[in-house]
Amino acid sequence: MIPLAFAHEGTQVKVVKINAGKGPSRRLTELGIIPGAILKIVKAQGPGPVIIEVCNSKEASFLCNSCTLKCNTAYGWRIVLSFGMAMKVLVQELM
Repeated sequence: MIPLAFAHEGTQVKVVKINAGKGPSRRLTELGIIPGAILKIVKAQGPGPVIIEVCNSKEASFLCNSCTLKCNTAYGWRIVLSFGMAMKVLVQELM
């Protein structure tokens, strides 16, 4: 497991755990970033913001056009997270 902020650009990752307080955890959940969600790293350079695309979550089975997963473009959305917030999300890279 690595923090989301350290994942490589262009890779797909699976959210394993969120190490955040009640407020930040709730906000991430509202954005679809929950354990089991599949994310694509769009941009992650150094100690700056991280741009991700939410591709799949436990709540819905869908596919983003930019990912290799099956989903509907209406459900693939991009989110910008601060470096600090991205450090609280632990992920596992998918092959």
